[in-house]
Amino acid sequence: KELQNRVEGAAKLVDAYLEDGIKYTNTIARNKSLLASLSSQKTQNSELEDFVRASYQSATTLKRLVIFDNLGNLLASYPKGDIEAATVNVSDREYFKQAIKQQRTVISELIESRIAKGGRTIVIVAPVIDATGAVLGIVAGGIDISQLEDKLSALKFGSTGFFALADNKKTIFIANNKDLIGQQPKFNLSLIKAVEGYSGQVEGYSEQGDLSLQAYTHIPKLSWGIVAQQPISETFRGSSLISFTIFLITILS
Repeated sequence: KELQNRVEGAAKLVDAYLEDGIKYTNTIARNKSLLASLSSQKTQNSELEDFVRASYQSATTLKRLVIFDNLGNLLASYPKGDIEAATVNVSDREYFKQAIKQQRTVISELIESRIAKGGRTIVIVAPVIDATGAVLGIVAGGIDISQLEDKLSALKFGSTGFFALADNKKTIFIANNKDLIGQQPKFNLSLIKAVEGYSGQVEGYSEQGDLSLQAYTHIPKLSWGIVAQQPISETFRGSSLISFTIFLITILS
């Protein structure tokens, strides 16, 4: 029961973290100064860079803030990436297509960054729409996954317990073993079930093949899955220690 409470609390934390990023990205997308800049043919990229830099300062859950035009070309980013901005285009990305076509906020699955070499990210994208209903551009906020992982670590249980998260494509993006990031679960059936919409508690195997006590649940907003898992060996050691302590107290009293 305690482990189930842990995973449900962690799911609420993730949901609140995402909601903060969504609200912030939407607020930037509705900013009148940004709308005016994207509407004007005279706007320089340096002006947009100043806007993004200033806007980023109050972003609490985002690792990077980016503006694209309605063709998917990068206009401004803060912090800047290590790839030449003029070469970056995301018009082929599914999240961009959905945001443009459906004119709504979209959250991507785990993707390879085109701004930072070798980086993986999950982005929240919101369209910038003018009074006529035309999409002038896209605001994209890269979720700070490392900070989210730190917040989950603060909920740590036991000496070896940990959380694992997978996106709606069943791609792992938070795990205790960094080699698993970007991979699909092979042994952790609880993580797969969590993505598919189920909740529960079982004894199952982690991706490292360790038999673990696992509590899992679904995160509806994005169809993500989260698992809290604690190796059976640690659980057994804890139970054995308690039993042995009670035994000593009994024979010595």
